[in-house]
Amino acid sequence: MKELMQETIKHKNFYNGVLCQDPAPLPGQAEPEIIFYSENDIPFDYSVVVPVFNQEAIIEKNIQSIIENMDSNFEFILILDNCVDNTKGVVLDYFENNTFPNIAKVVVVEQNTPVFETTCDNIGFVLSSGKYIVEIQADMEMVEYGFNSNLARGLQQYDDVIGVSGRCTHVFGTAHGVGKLGEYVEKTLDPSLDRNVLYMYGTCNRGPLILDRDKLKYMKYMDEQNYFLDASDHDLFARAYAEMDWRCGYIPMEFKSPLVDGSTRKDLPADVRELNQHFLSLKKERSGNGFADTFRQQIGIESRVLR
Repeated sequence: MKELMQETIKHKNFYNGVLCQDPAPLPGQAEPEIIFYSENDIPFDYSVVVPVFNQEAIIEKNIQSIIENMDSNFEFILILDNCVDNTKGVVLDYFENNTFPNIAKVVVVEQNTPVFETTCDNIGFVLSSGKYIVEIQADMEMVEYGFNSNLARGLQQYDDVIGVSGRCTHVFGTAHGVGKLGEYVEKTLDPSLDRNVLYMYGTCNRGPLILDRDKLKYMKYMDEQNYFLDASDHDLFARAYAEMDWRCGYIPMEFKSPLVDGSTRKDLPADVRELNQHFLSLKKERSGNGFADTFRQQIGIESRVLR
């Protein structure tokens, strides 16, 4: 199985008709490598995908918070995006020296040239095999038991929903919405929000974000041709709405995500900073206006609330 998964994410396969816009790998981009794999023969419905860049101080705590608060069996896929601190050592040590009865599979992928968040997500999404995919950013600590089942309610109750965020929902291109928008990501959850409601304001944000895997695959995942650090989630939802009339929403939940814990590519050794800037420039050079950029200027989706 490990060999099959490794073959799946090789450039010749991963960038050949699998992804939206059919992007090509960037010149000099390293092949992603599976550096840890373990399997437990138990059934599962959830795939957890976590992209990671330089989070050695908090990654073990946040991984543990996910494991302890999942109420179902799941597979765990982590993508290490050219980490130059000891994140890799912490992650490998954690999984090599612990056992997890509720984890069906652990896959750790190392990317030795920077590819940034959207490509990391796509690698994890393509490798996943659960009915539901939960994308969680590495700087988030989950604190509510059963957060995965809570998010999944939105997908299970409405067959026109492709994704549900535990962070926020808002109108395309605006800050009008509900939840932990922008800098409010580190604030305590608004107690006036109804946790039994699926709020829908057009689009929603990563972290934590659950996706219907079949619908995501049909949409050919996220557009990494035009988006690489942000907005690929909004592009996905814009395309899903325009092409299939699929919606997304937000179910309120508490989590911790201090802004100080957000990874940064600023304070890096000169050679590493130069490498990051090189690949960032290549990404920018080939990026055009993605679908979401046009969509949000031409159409708005009315806010609504489903119960």
